[in-house]
Amino acid sequence: MQVKKDNIRNTILRVAKEEFFSKGYKNTSMRIIAKKTGVGLSNIYNYFKNKDEIFIEVLSPLLTIIEQMANEYYSEELMSLDYLTSEEYQRVGIKTMVNLVENFRDELKLLLFHSYGSSLENYRDEYISNVTKVGIDHLTKV
Repeated sequence: MQVKKDNIRNTILRVAKEEFFSKGYKNTSMRIIAKKTGVGLSNIYNYFKNKDEIFIEVLSPLLTIIEQMANEYYSEELMSLDYLTSEEYQRVGIKTMVNLVENFRDELKLLLFHSYGSSLENYRDEYISNVTKVGIDHLTKV
């Protein structure tokens, strides 16, 4: 019985991902997700509280990677002025970003440009603010 439930949950996520990628958060309908999955609309709510929870789940691999990158990239040991201005830092940073875009192009587009109406609609601005704060905090210590 559990396998069947996992299959339904995964099907909902797969279809929702396709819908989010093609229509963005705002224009994705829970009714269409239900219709395309063959799962009753009320049954979807047994798996997810709301559309926003599905959206976050669809983007969770990307969000996890971004958080891990930020923790590594802005760690105290890597924040020396010598390292921050080194070619190695720049090379690693560029390679990391290129890999992120190659592996998560659609997810990044969805998160950064088509998340209006979701709890992540301000993610880009919040991320920039946090990175700026980390940089300013570090510069005041130097």
